[in-house]
Formats: sequence, C-alpha cells, structure tokens
Amino acid sequence: MKAGMVGKEVGMTGKEVGMTGKEVGMTGKEVGMMGKEVGKMGKEVGMMDMIVGMVGKEIGIMKSHIFQRLIGAEQMIGTLHIPMPLHMLMIGALHQHIGALIGPMNRDIWAMHRQTGPVATSTGPLNMHRSGMVITMGMATTNRAIGGAIQVLVVLMIAKSDEE
Repeated sequence: MKAGMVGKEVGMTGKEVGMTGKEVGMTGKEVGMMGKEVGKMGKEVGMMDMIVGMVGKEIGIMKSHIFQRLIGAEQMIGTLHIPMPLHMLMIGALHQHIGALIGPMNRDIWAMHRQTGPVATSTGPLNMHRSGMVITMGMATTNRAIGGAIQVLVVLMIAKSDEE
C-alpha cells in the first residue's frame, strides 16, 4: 500500500512537471509575440524614415517655388525654415500647404511692401519689419487618416534691399 501511494505521489510530481512544461511553453509563446511586436515596430520606423525622406523632397520643392516667385524684379532673397517634430511631418498636410503657402504669399508679399505692422491673410498673421520681412504663418488642418489636427509652422524670412 505504501508503494502504491509513493507511485501516486510520483505521478502527481510528474503532473506538476508537466504543468511546468506548459508554463515554459506559454513563456515561449509570449516571447514569440514580443518578437512579432518588435518586428512590427521596426516596420513602422522604416515607414517613418520613408516619410521623412519624402517630406525633405517636398520642402525642397516648396523652397524652389518660393525662390522662383520671389527672385524677380525686386531681386528678393527668401529662406524657408520648417521646424516640426517627426510625428508632425505628414505628407498629406504638406501637399495641402504647398498651395496654401505659395498662393496667398505670392499675392500678399507685394501688397505688404510699403506697409508696416501685422497683416492678416487667409493663412494666418503676417508680421513685417521695415528693414526686412519676417512672415510667420500658423496653419492647421485636419488629416482624417490620423484623426487629429496637424499644425505646420512655417517661418519665412525675406531680406530686402535698403534702397527701397
């Protein structure tokens, strides 16, 4: 009878070992899921790199358009700075803002030549100084893909000749 009980105890121990093995298996499954999550994160980082690269291309195009429009009879020099965190660099918003930036700016710059003080436009407030022009536009749009508002701050500094 004692031997039978010992055998039963050994069997219970074996069952416990089996449960331990099951726990190890679950741990392995969790590690596998973690590896999958890391892989997905790497894919997202890769997509972010691609977006940043395309945005750099967009900024170059925008700068080129502004130079072509500004450097004319008045020989104005424009420099475009777009300070934005990485999560705000959205291609859709930039596409929309290229038109919103160039159109009103092209009209308003010439109208502001002999004015002083802030000038309100459709894209935001424009502040001008006498020796040079500093244009700050705060533009916001809603990108339905991310379901939130995106703010793009564009600071355009234009140096004018003092002969005016």
